[in-house]
Order: sequence, then C-alpha cells, then structure tokens
Amino acid sequence: MNDLLNLIFPEGVNMSTSIDLGAGRVEHAHLRLTARGRVVVALFAVALIATISLVFGSAVAATDQVEPSGVIVTVQPGQTLWQIAATHRPEADVRQTVSEITRLNSLPSDGKLAIGTELMLPAAK
Repeated sequence: MNDLLNLIFPEGVNMSTSIDLGAGRVEHAHLRLTARGRVVVALFAVALIATISLVFGSAVAATDQVEPSGVIVTVQPGQTLWQIAATHRPEADVRQTVSEITRLNSLPSDGKLAIGTELMLPAAK
C-alpha cells in the first residue's frame, strides 16, 4: 500500500505557496501530506471514481431496455430460440434478437427451452 501511495504522492515532494503580506513582504507556506493524508486523498479519489461509474453505468443500463412487441409465442417440440428469433425478425441479426428475447423473458443463459413455455418477443426495430 505504501508503495502505491509513494508512487502517487512521493514523500519528498513539498508544495509551497507564496502569501503576499503587503509592503513587499512575502511569506512562503509549505504544504506536506502525511502518510494518513495520502491515504485519505487516495481513498477519496477511488470513492469519486466509483460513484461516477455507478451513476453513468446505471444510466447506460437504463437505456438498454428491450420493449416487448405484444406478440407471445408458445415453444413447440424441437423448436429452438434461434429458430424463433429468425422467424420473428428475419431481417435483423439473429444473435441480437436471441439476446433480446433472453433478456425480455429472463431466460437462463444455457438456452434450454421447455416445451409449452410462452415467450414475449421484442418489438421490431
């Protein structure tokens, strides 16, 4: 941890500020971060980045919603999700349609469908 902090905030670095006291007098004030101060600044930076990621990440996720078309199909014996997607939207990328059907119906990632399952299909784009 100290190696990382020393990389971000080298110990020998002093930041100085000049303060004009008037009448030509200038005083130099030195600012030095302690090890605890460097930890606090580093943790604050990590918290800020995490907060920004959550805010903008959830905004992106919210715009990635799939709208149902109102069409519901019942899975027939031998029918696959790929076949259903290709039949419903033959002009679209079948992989994208399969992904949308999976998200819309909260299907497991293994792709297995039970006969008689009713699936909502996504709206045409």
